[in-house]
Amino acid sequence: MQQTFPYSDRPSAARAASPVVVSTTGLSKRFKGRVAVDNVDLTVYRGDVYGLLGPNGAGKTTFIALLLGLVTPNAGHRAMCGHDVATQPAEALRCVGAMIEAPVPVRSRQPAGAGRRARPRFQ
Repeated sequence: MQQTFPYSDRPSAARAASPVVVSTTGLSKRFKGRVAVDNVDLTVYRGDVYGLLGPNGAGKTTFIALLLGLVTPNAGHRAMCGHDVATQPAEALRCVGAMIEAPVPVRSRQPAGAGRRARPRFQ
């Protein structure tokens, strides 16, 4: 089932004049056969505010990780500020700031074995 999020209380002319900040088309991710994110189409214009709501395990964190390029999708396309996350990650990430649950430790700055339990396991 395709999920779309078309609601906005802004007039369509105002939305059309605003640049697209986040765009996904058919974004999907599966882990060992389990569907985490299923065919999400989303367009967020500058000035729009969205929230991701759902129970634990619904795919909210995975969706954000997909947007940030921390997880590779099984299908679909994602872009931020007009830059493809897969081919232009540095440019795409310049327009956002995010932290998912806990920061991932930088291994080169940590002694061997430090912080391994805190590292998220997305892939």
